[in-house]
Amino acid sequence: MDTNRRRWLLVWSICICAAFLVMPMTADALSPIKIKSAIPVKPIPLTPLGEQIWSKSVGQGNETTPAIGPDGTVYMHVVLGFLVAYNPDGTVKWTQSGFSYITAVTVKPDDGTVYVTDDYKLYAYTPARSLKWSISLPYSTPPLLGSDGTLYVVTNVGERSTLYAITPSGTIKWHWELDQTSSTAGGAIGSDGTIYLGGNHGTLYAVSPQTSVTTSLPSNGQLPARTIKRLMPIPHLKWKTIVGGSYASLAYDPNGTLYAVSNDHLYQVSPSTGAAAVLFTASGSFTNTPVIGADHTIYAAALDRFYALSPSGTIKWSYQARGTITTSASMDAMGKLFFGSNDSCLYAFNTDGIQLWKYKTGGAILHTPLIDPVRPVDWQPVYIVSDDGKFYAVRAPGSA
Repeated sequence: MDTNRRRWLLVWSICICAAFLVMPMTADALSPIKIKSAIPVKPIPLTPLGEQIWSKSVGQGNETTPAIGPDGTVYMHVVLGFLVAYNPDGTVKWTQSGFSYITAVTVKPDDGTVYVTDDYKLYAYTPARSLKWSISLPYSTPPLLGSDGTLYVVTNVGERSTLYAITPSGTIKWHWELDQTSSTAGGAIGSDGTIYLGGNHGTLYAVSPQTSVTTSLPSNGQLPARTIKRLMPIPHLKWKTIVGGSYASLAYDPNGTLYAVSNDHLYQVSPSTGAAAVLFTASGSFTNTPVIGADHTIYAAALDRFYALSPSGTIKWSYQARGTITTSASMDAMGKLFFGSNDSCLYAFNTDGIQLWKYKTGGAILHTPLIDPVRPVDWQPVYIVSDDGKFYAVRAPGSA
């Protein structure tokens, strides 16, 4: 750069500095610079956290569905084949051993009979732990309870599934072989007693409990011999429908509407004919059985999204969890919804989609939350099983 150009740059710089120094300064000029945001920023409210009442170690990866009795007693499988009955305060009421591996516990609502399924048998106990009866049924699913006390279970041996109807006294009334692997866990009983089941390949069944033969088995309740099988009552298959997909499960609305989910589709199914029509398509595969609210709202989850759907299939509201929602929803007497996710959280919502609170455990929530039917609503515990190996009793914040 030549000398003249340097001289002119120096003079220009001095003039600029001088002009700035003599310029009058106002209060606004001395105040901090204010940046206006185009979008108003609101504080994000923190979700209230639920309170733990108690927790018990039951073994990591516990796949047993717990149950609750009409008196508030909670029944849960503990590792090494123990069934434990807990009082609502978490103290042990009684313990029963001798099971191979408990797969499910179901309680009869009126008299509190406890039904236990393990790898080989179905047991019936009184609430006081007395054995009423047992019957050999290998690899059976949790019982569905009919209005007359009949138990309906499905056994799965290899590729064969069989639906059994069992009297309250423990004898087999009839059985029906299914052509697809099935389970009562995703099934329902209609108001007329029809048994609705889901199965592999999106198969749906409707079986009438009415039979053409009244012959029953001996009182020992053992599986029938070949000659006795030919004399057993035969139930009536009302219909079979294949909606496709991997596995279908069902929910029954007392108003007479049947719903099924398979892969990412929610179907409305005719209870009388089995005709199915797609009602809603989710953003991913449904991960659990739908639940029907008192106002006929359908609650179901697909991957990490929980949906509240109208009977016509429109979205009323939805919520995205931080992980796959692993359980069906439970609903208490006040209409509050509870469901769990593999993000380790139990979520509590009202039916308008407002999150009330959540509770975080040390592992994925494994089973549908249990609601205590006898505690006061403002103290009502919610029971959950976590993959951290614990069984929790929790409640809303500030319930104590």
